[in-house]
Amino acid sequence: MSSHDEKWRRLVRAARQAPAAAVPVAPHGFATRVVARAGVRSRPAETIFERLAVRAFGVACLLALCGVIFNFMQTEAPVLAEDVFFMTDDPGLTLLDLT
Repeated sequence: MSSHDEKWRRLVRAARQAPAAAVPVAPHGFATRVVARAGVRSRPAETIFERLAVRAFGVACLLALCGVIFNFMQTEAPVLAEDVFFMTDDPGLTLLDLT
């Protein structure tokens, strides 16, 4: 156990004597160049795909809305829960047409 402690102490002593590492500094104007490049669209293939995807999403939403509207127009008057409870027709007989 003491050999590990001794090795650890030597390692810590050597680390304390090591010179401090210099902090890297970005060159002058680096942040400005990064921000300027972020605003430039240099990928026309991806932007074309994005445009088509947004249009396809709009068409899909429009079709879904039309489906909801046409389905709503086809429904009859809503059936109340009380009416369903007091129905006299047997669903099994209606299904088998054994009335």
